[in-house]
Amino acid sequence: MINMKKALYIIVFTVVVFFVGAIYFGSLPNQPRIVGVYPQIVNHGEDIVITGADFYDDMVLYLNGAELSGFLRLSDTEVHIPFEEVAPIFPRHFLPDATVNITVVNPGWRSVYSNEISFALPGEVFSARASALFIEPSQPEEADELVEVIVDYLQLINADNLTTVIIASRDVSRYLCSAIISRFEELGLTQTPEGLPRHAYAAIISGGEVVFEQVGSDNLDIITHNTTINDMEISLASAGRDAIDAGYDINRIMINGRHYTTGTRGFNIVVFDNDQGHVVDSVNIDTGHGNRRFRRYHLMHLGRTNDLVDYLQNLPTENTITLMVAHTDTSRRFNVLMERQFLDMGITTTPTGSNNRSYAAIISDGEVVFQGRGRGNSRSLIAHETVIDGVTVAVSSSTQAIRDGNLGETYITINGVQYAVLRRGLNIVVFDKILGEVVDSVSFDTNSGLDFFRRG
Repeated sequence: MINMKKALYIIVFTVVVFFVGAIYFGSLPNQPRIVGVYPQIVNHGEDIVITGADFYDDMVLYLNGAELSGFLRLSDTEVHIPFEEVAPIFPRHFLPDATVNITVVNPGWRSVYSNEISFALPGEVFSARASALFIEPSQPEEADELVEVIVDYLQLINADNLTTVIIASRDVSRYLCSAIISRFEELGLTQTPEGLPRHAYAAIISGGEVVFEQVGSDNLDIITHNTTINDMEISLASAGRDAIDAGYDINRIMINGRHYTTGTRGFNIVVFDNDQGHVVDSVNIDTGHGNRRFRRYHLMHLGRTNDLVDYLQNLPTENTITLMVAHTDTSRRFNVLMERQFLDMGITTTPTGSNNRSYAAIISDGEVVFQGRGRGNSRSLIAHETVIDGVTVAVSSSTQAIRDGNLGETYITINGVQYAVLRRGLNIVVFDKILGEVVDSVSFDTNSGLDFFRRG
């Protein structure tokens, strides 16, 4: 009888310990697992996206050691860090030698489990999908504070290991203050266009020495210069506003055949690291407006947008039909370089302006047969059908709201067959009249820097 009591006691004790242990260990948090960090062109104000697993409701997030309070936990597998939370943690300016450290913490009753990941900016990429990361400083509300931002940046790029290319676009002198001029002088520049409104200007500084500097002789003067420094081919052009109004809109900075600025009004500056052997920064300082602005261009974005320009430049014109439609949204990353290429092709209506705008164009033998752009709202549809040399072609571009309401679709058809890739962005189909068949079908995501180019 005693043995039975002992046995019952042992069983009850074991069961109690089991359940208490299960409750205890069940209360302990899991270690969060970071699978990928996706900084999505942060300099345009987008979130850093963290994906993984076991991200708890009461998780704590640290960025470079600073606790974040405004992050958004979308699920136990995805967390977003808003741009507003990111920008204050980093210096106003930096070239890509900084490191980001992200730590995810799951607090529990008795224990804390955490996971962290570090990655460099922007050369190292954590996860194959991630893009490079640049932080643009928040624009100060006070004009004097913004001058300090600009002055700090000009001091930062005054380094012996850098080659800096500067051009003026449209008008830079109107709000060019003495503090900024002093920084230019510290760079060794002596011809900064102070008091010369709408004048062209260009300069190159390499290894701390000014190797080229020129200011336009008058409002219509255009500066062009080509040179090679340390196997780096530089091509630049600067035009003031009057020259641009006269039709000479050619502002550019090209390094080894690639555009690295969009020629926006103000000083456009491209920085090349001589030790690393590649471009590390591209900014615009708008001193032509009372509020002034400091913009940083995303280098990966600049490079990829040229993919579309290069593709269009190399399209055959004779004996071909090229059809283009916008799908979902194309305007967000559709920049000045793309617009110029469209104009060079004779396309005067481009997919710019409001988001989610429908757009379509047809080109035959290099001549624009049709071009159209929908209204700037969510319910926009453009469709056109025609016969070209016995070939029936049709284009249709519809916004998401139109498709959701079953009021229209996006497509490119040739003789009744749909050939568009139908991925977000600009979809292009090329038909060869001699071969009598489609020779290419591609899409360029001009909405985002990720998955930019797809071939059907």
